[in-house]
Amino acid sequence: MTYRQGEIIVASDFNTFRTDVLNIWDVGNGDRGYGQIDTGGAPAIPLAVIGTDVGSAEWEAFRSAAQTCSDHHGSTTTFPPTPALAVDADIIAHEADDGNAYDIDGSLATIDTNRLVADAGSVSAITNTLVSTRNTSWNTALQHRFTALLPTVDDARYFFNSGGQIHFRGSRSGGAGTGQNASWTEILTNMGTVYMDSTTTSNFGGAAGWTFASIGYFDLTTSFQEIATGVDTTGGSYATNEARIDARTVDGPGGANGDTGRNLEFRIRYRDIHTNPWGDTVNGTIDSRIDYQIATSPLTIQTPIFASSIVLTDGS
Repeated sequence: MTYRQGEIIVASDFNTFRTDVLNIWDVGNGDRGYGQIDTGGAPAIPLAVIGTDVGSAEWEAFRSAAQTCSDHHGSTTTFPPTPALAVDADIIAHEADDGNAYDIDGSLATIDTNRLVADAGSVSAITNTLVSTRNTSWNTALQHRFTALLPTVDDARYFFNSGGQIHFRGSRSGGAGTGQNASWTEILTNMGTVYMDSTTTSNFGGAAGWTFASIGYFDLTTSFQEIATGVDTTGGSYATNEARIDARTVDGPGGANGDTGRNLEFRIRYRDIHTNPWGDTVNGTIDSRIDYQIATSPLTIQTPIFASSIVLTDGS
């Protein structure tokens, strides 16, 4: 680049800055892109015309988009403040190695590095989006199967790129005071909240007995893959009881920008596969709950539509 402190920033340099921001702020590709210009949340960043001055309108649009990305991540960046750009759009003191506080290209590198990070204040958790409950006894297998549908394949990328997650919870309560019921209470309590994000599956608030795959949205295929498994850790007759969560993309990649589909399908399976002489059953109330996390202010992200296709009462 040719820019230095106190020198005129030429259009070609500005347009490189602009491209770097748009890779995160606008459509992008793969795990880059929030789709924000199309939401009406901010104006497009004008392309500077080679051979002309870079005006304050270009700088202000650039600064607004770049700082919003930084705010979404909770990153520490040093973009020049908008008033400075508006007052003197051509000559900008911006490089930290020139002895001042501003560093445009370093700040752009930071928002790219943190592009999949969402600050806690930039996302909202929506709970009990789907709830499947069973109150009758069972002794073989239950399944809760559902889909999460985004309007477009790019909307699916934007959802996960901006910190979106699909959450899974389960519980069992009541019924007889048997070892069988205790086994399932333990498995589902230890589950905590399992989440799948853009690149992996893990949990929070859980305990022993659960393992997770390094599979997120961008790893999905049209075949189910196991993303989480929970087992009884007490041993004995119930050590083979298990809960599994599988995920796939129904439609598969459908666009030119590195998506893996917009229609995602998940199945949560409770499998009572222990063996003992008395063949006891699970009773009380058992459930499966689906939540999600979505980016809110300062971004505008499309909400998935959730629908169950198989519920726990279908099992036996």
